Amino acid sequence: MESRRALEISAIAALALSVTGCSVSKASDAKAHQASAVDREIHLSIYAGRFGQVHESRQFDLNEGRNRINLPLISKRIDSQSLVFDSTPDGPSVVSTTSDLGMSSQESIVKRLAGTEVEVVLTGNDGKMGEHLKGTLESRDGSGFVLRTPEKTYVNPPGMIVVDGSSSLSTMQGMNAEVQSKQSGKKPVGFSYLSAGLGWSADYIVRLEKASDKVEFEGWATIQNETSVAYPDAKISLIAGAPNQTVREDLMLAEAKTPSKGGFSGDGDLRMAMRRRADKSEAQGIDNHGVPLMVPVGDLQSIEVPARATILPDQLNRVRLVDSHEVPVKKDYIATIGYPWGGTKQHIPLEAHMTFKNDKLSGLGFPLASGSVRVLDHGTFVGSAVISDTPKDEKVELTIGTAFDVNADMVTLSAARVDKRHWRADVEVTFHNHRALESMITVCVGLGQGGLVLSGPAPKPYSGPVKEIELHVPANSDKKIRLRLVTP
Repeated sequence: MESRRALEISAIAALALSVTGCSVSKASDAKAHQASAVDREIHLSIYAGRFGQVHESRQFDLNEGRNRINLPLISKRIDSQSLVFDSTPDGPSVVSTTSDLGMSSQESIVKRLAGTEVEVVLTGNDGKMGEHLKGTLESRDGSGFVLRTPEKTYVNPPGMIVVDGSSSLSTMQGMNAEVQSKQSGKKPVGFSYLSAGLGWSADYIVRLEKASDKVEFEGWATIQNETSVAYPDAKISLIAGAPNQTVREDLMLAEAKTPSKGGFSGDGDLRMAMRRRADKSEAQGIDNHGVPLMVPVGDLQSIEVPARATILPDQLNRVRLVDSHEVPVKKDYIATIGYPWGGTKQHIPLEAHMTFKNDKLSGLGFPLASGSVRVLDHGTFVGSAVISDTPKDEKVELTIGTAFDVNADMVTLSAARVDKRHWRADVEVTFHNHRALESMITVCVGLGQGGLVLSGPAPKPYSGPVKEIELHVPANSDKKIRLRLVTP
C-alpha cells in the first residue's frame, strides 16, 4: 500500500507551478513581471559540428538599482562557461548569475522542495480530492517523502503536492541574474552562450539531362535541435568550416544528456544522427525567399538564411541553399591502370565521374559546405558522392559509382626484370563502350621512371607517378591503347 501511495504522490505533473515566463523582481521586494515569447529576440549561429551559439535579447521592466531577473528556456546542453552578457554604456549591467539546471526526475523535485512549506491535497482510492494538509516537506532519498504538520507526521500520503507560484521550482534549465539598472523602465538584456545539441549539415542533388553537358544543382541545409528548447522566430546563420571546438557540456547535466526513449545517444556525426531520426521526426520546411547571403566570419563562411524560422526541439528543419538549373559539367569515366601483378589478363571496372566549376559562369560561385550528393537521372537515383568544403571558383569532382556499360580489359604482352628493384611490362588495354553515346574515358596510369605510351606513330616517354590520358570511344565501339608499365 505504501509503495502505491508513493507512486500516487509522485504525480509531479500536478504540481501547481508558475515557471514558464520571464520574471524580474527588485532585490528588496517580491514584485514580478511575466514576459511572453515575443520578448525574445533570437539569433542562432549553427555549426556543422553539432554545436551552436545562441544569442538572445529579452525585455524586462527594471527598477532603478539592483534587480533580480529570471531567464528560463535556456538550453539544457549549455556550456555555462561560455555565457556572455551584452554590455552597453547606458544599459543594465549584470552583477552575478546563478544557473538552475532544472529537475528532470520526480526525486530531484522532491529534494528541491525539502524543508519548504507545501500543501498536500489528499486523494481517495476513487481519485476524488479530499483533505488539504499544510506542513514541511522532508525527502526520504528516493523512497517518497514525509509531510510534517503541527499535529501529525505523514509518510507518503496519497495525493498531490501544491506549491506556491512564486517558488523557484523549475523542471527546465534556466538562469537567475542580479542586474544593476541606472533607470527604471523596460530595458533589453542581451546574452549569448555556446550549446551542444544544435547542428546542421548540407546535402545536394544533381539532376542529369539526357545527352546534355549541363545539370541541375540543388543544395539544402538540414538543421537539428536537441537542446530541449524551442527558438521561435529566430534569425539563422549556418557556419561552414571547421573551427576548433571547445564546447563543454556541464558535467552536472548527465541526466539532461541521457536520451529519452527513441532519442539520440549523442555519439556520431550529424549526418548519421539525422539518418537515424529521419523516420521518426517530421521535417519542417523553411521558406528562404531567395538565395542565402554568404558572409566571411574569421576564416569561416556564414550562410545567412533570409527568412526567420521557428526551430523546435527534436525536429528536422530544411532550408534550400542553392538552385542552379544550368551548370556546365564534364562527364567521363575513370580507368586506373597499375602494374599487372594479377596475371596476363585483367578486367578493369570504370568509375562514373563528373566535374564542374564552382563559379558564377556555372550559376554558382559561392562557398559550398561539405555534404553528401545524390545524383538523379530523370528522378531515378544513380549514385552518390561527397563534396568537401569548396570555396568559390574551385573545381568540384564527383565519383558517383561503377559504370555498367563501359569497362576495360588489360592483357600483358611481355614482362621483364629491369634491375634488382624494378620490373617492366608491355600491356594492351581495350576499352568497351556499350552505350548508345560516345564516352570520354580518362586513363590514370601509375608508372615509375621509364614508362611509355606505345600507341601512336612513336612511343612517348613521360615521367611522374601518374599519367592521365583522355580517350573518346564512339558509341557501341572499342578502343585499344598500348602502354609500357614500370614499377616505381
